[in-house]
Amino acid sequence: MLSLGVVLCQAASATPAESTLNESQQTRVIAPGISIGTTGALSLKYFFSKDDSVDAAVEYRDHPWAVIYADYYRYFRGLFGQKSRFGREVSPYLGAGTGAGFWDRDDQCGRWKCAWTPGTQGTGNGFFVRLVGGLEWFAPNKAYTFYFEASPSWMWYPSSGQTVDVVIGAKYYFDVSTNR
Repeated sequence: MLSLGVVLCQAASATPAESTLNESQQTRVIAPGISIGTTGALSLKYFFSKDDSVDAAVEYRDHPWAVIYADYYRYFRGLFGQKSRFGREVSPYLGAGTGAGFWDRDDQCGRWKCAWTPGTQGTGNGFFVRLVGGLEWFAPNKAYTFYFEASPSWMWYPSSGQTVDVVIGAKYYFDVSTNR
């Protein structure tokens, strides 16, 4: 949690970064974002290399319970070629992550629809793993992006359950490099 606070403090003093992220010097970049779809989340992505990032999010559309998750993403820049505008500006990515849900037992694990063992007691918390695939459009010479993402997830505690989430979202990129 402390490291997230440090990253947020750096973001407050950071300058907007071009979202192309094609130059090797643009590797220390953070991007707060928002998504909406089958779920909705506020997120913060951190690129630790040109093609690798981690993304942490808090869902906001799952009242009366909450879900948090973190994913690792690998971008495949140039997969669609460099000759077309689409190929230069759109990057596919794949990822994997894990998360936790906090809810009342009467909610049956939210969208995972899991079942509790009869006669047990507890808060109703659960844990899941997820895979992520998406496309992100990096607007040329701009600090914002738009993305589409699909992510199947599997509840592994307290019991099995699965769902597929589909979202669209936007991110705003900040350069937090110390050698600007």
